[in-house]
Amino acid sequence: MLRLEDKAAQETKVELPLFEVSVIVAAYDVSAYIDRALRSAAAQTVPNIEIIVVDDASLDDTAERVARYAAADLRIRLIRQERNGGPARARNIALRAARGRWIAVLDADDAWAPARLRRLLDASTGCDLVFDNLMGFDLHAGRCTGPLFPHLPSAGLALDDLLAPEAPGTSYDFGYLQPLMRTEFLRNHRIAYVPELRAGEDLVLGVTALLAGARTATVPEPHYIYTTRVGAESGRVSMASKTVPGASPVHRILSELLAEHGDALCARTRAAFQDRLDHIAANSVAARFQHARRRRHYADMARMLATEPALRRHAWRRLRRGYAALVGSRRLPALRHAGRSVEKPS
Repeated sequence: MLRLEDKAAQETKVELPLFEVSVIVAAYDVSAYIDRALRSAAAQTVPNIEIIVVDDASLDDTAERVARYAAADLRIRLIRQERNGGPARARNIALRAARGRWIAVLDADDAWAPARLRRLLDASTGCDLVFDNLMGFDLHAGRCTGPLFPHLPSAGLALDDLLAPEAPGTSYDFGYLQPLMRTEFLRNHRIAYVPELRAGEDLVLGVTALLAGARTATVPEPHYIYTTRVGAESGRVSMASKTVPGASPVHRILSELLAEHGDALCARTRAAFQDRLDHIAANSVAARFQHARRRRHYADMARMLATEPALRRHAWRRLRRGYAALVGSRRLPALRHAGRSVEKPS
């Protein structure tokens, strides 16, 4: 289920790479943003690349725009889908078509700094996945808003790091990162995106790769320009965001991975898995809690707080983060000066 389908594996031929990097882009109704993504990929200082765009049955003129780029730049290849299958399926089509030594995923509403691929390749010796930081981009404000992560682990990204619900110093988690991936490693382990996922597919693929023994490295600088769902300056939701809040199979898939590999993992990593599972469950409950709050169903809110430990932990994390922000702005004294301790709820 987490591997390339048999037919897809049979279609994948082991051959010498023709390119240093295969850039893969899944595109659906992104005609307003695809130009920026393609220009940034084409401007990379690594010349020997191919750019594979899978149009996922767009209803706008995305495919036509990409086709014009492909006619002018032979490195760009357009694959059209007749039916929409979601970003994971589109990426898998590109993975099977890739002829590069490395795979680099670029979301259609994002962009790269010109030296991104060169910087990642320079750090790739002996590695299978190379991660760099993300630079936040406010689509409405039209400018970058700063790195999303204060720092990345200098010794590479471990499974515990990737599973953490939040990275140190930010509300984002490392599952947002888009690593450079060694094609041979992915194919040898038959690793691909889980087709049914329309959210969380990057996290699941990264966890699967690390469970398969992927060696990692990190580059601290933010060379990937990531369009945040809500702009840090404008406070407005990105028009390009197609993420729909709601139930996701990610919880089930991670649970299956834990059941399959748990005996081989250390206690700390098993705990990291459970923390992430609790976080996903809490977010699902939190969505129901907010729905009840908007409808003023206070009895339902009280019942959920009483019966859902994951929701209480979620609420505690949000309160702690909010308090830390107030302390940082000097509006409140730090806890160590408050003269009392705060107990974490169960």
